[in-house]
Amino acid sequence: MEIMRFETEEELSNVGSENEVIDASPCSVYFGASPRWTTGPTRSSRRGGWTEEEDCLLEESVRKFNGRHWKKIAECLPGRTVSQCFCRWDRVLNPAIFKGTWTKEEDDCIMELVGKHGCRKWSVIAKSLPGRVGKQCRERWFNHLDPTINRAPWTEEEEMTLTLLP
Repeated sequence: MEIMRFETEEELSNVGSENEVIDASPCSVYFGASPRWTTGPTRSSRRGGWTEEEDCLLEESVRKFNGRHWKKIAECLPGRTVSQCFCRWDRVLNPAIFKGTWTKEEDDCIMELVGKHGCRKWSVIAKSLPGRVGKQCRERWFNHLDPTINRAPWTEEEEMTLTLLP
């Protein structure tokens, strides 16, 4: 197969039937200086917070596709990528995620598992706490349970440092 290079779309449209290109591979016909491999259409992602409307649409789409086929789910939300949709569902909207007060048993479990796995394997630790995700476990550890947290009152020197900050 001959690789044909065109500088403009017009040149491509002028290709005669003797040079007809049918079912061309991604780089067999291309514009510009060099071929570029792609895995499909690029979708620009929207950055920023999610609206209530987007959350409702995501919930409907997840129900429609039974929490599978994330590419199809993302197609229902213009401007959102597969990754954004999955993360929003998995970390925020999924009703199986528990966002309430931590129990003493959960705290004990985190302390035991951090002793066993260290304070970097949060997804592994979260698997032992139904309804909790790794980020919740990490925040609970670093903000409340970590024994190295200094719980003493501020010293006068620390107070002065804080008041002098711009």
